[in-house]
Amino acid sequence: MLSLAGWWSAVPQVARMITGAESESEHERRRASIIAAARRLARPNVAEPY
Repeated sequence: MLSLAGWWSAVPQVARMITGAESESEHERRRASIIAAARRLARPNVAEPY
């Protein structure tokens, strides 16, 4: 999760090539995508027993 969250600031030139120039709305979109990914990763998989 830390890598996902820090990727845009660690390699900003690559992030700009992929997503375009950063704006306030782009920052919020990126933040929301990291939060959604964290929630999916943290959610228990109830379909498979441990």
